[in-house]
Amino acid sequence: MKVQVTVEIPEGYELAEPETRTPDVGDFYLANSGKVLESSQYHGVYKYPILKKAWQPEEGKYYKFWNAWDNESRGVIRRFAGMQCGMYLDNTASRWVKCAPIDPEELGK
Repeated sequence: MKVQVTVEIPEGYELAEPETRTPDVGDFYLANSGKVLESSQYHGVYKYPILKKAWQPEEGKYYKFWNAWDNESRGVIRRFAGMQCGMYLDNTASRWVKCAPIDPEELGK
């Protein structure tokens, strides 16, 4: 028997697969708490909606970076260099929790 359930997906994410499954290490999934988590371990028989980030930065381009405990206005503008352990990596090898596109006018700061 199949059951259809409606869930609220947090901003910045979208459904990656049409059905729930056990997350693989590195997958983003919607936990029972409603928070998006990145799987770092085997989850046994528990199945969750698997998510993906709705937007991904392009390597070499400038973006605003900040951490979860910072206000976005305190973010820094640097070049995106890749992802590491689920965090955004900038061109200075610093890791960040948040990354967002910037207005080209902000590049002059």
